[in-house]
Amino acid sequence: MNPYHKGATLVLRLVALGIVVIGALNVLLEYTRQRLGKGEVSTVRCVLYGLLSLAGFVLLFLSGALAKRLTEDFDE
Repeated sequence: MNPYHKGATLVLRLVALGIVVIGALNVLLEYTRQRLGKGEVSTVRCVLYGLLSLAGFVLLFLSGALAKRLTEDFDE
């Protein structure tokens, strides 16, 4: 068992969760800005933030395999 696999998986999952949270918060802030009457909803921004959240979810689900691939050279 590779000792670095667990740490790499943890770091990748933390980064992925951060990406998901940032994307979701930006979509909610864009929606709130529109509801308060401060401007129109920018569809392009909402789609881009949604894609950012989707990329975070993909990274979250693939973090185990990616960590294994990244740390395969450190086998003892």
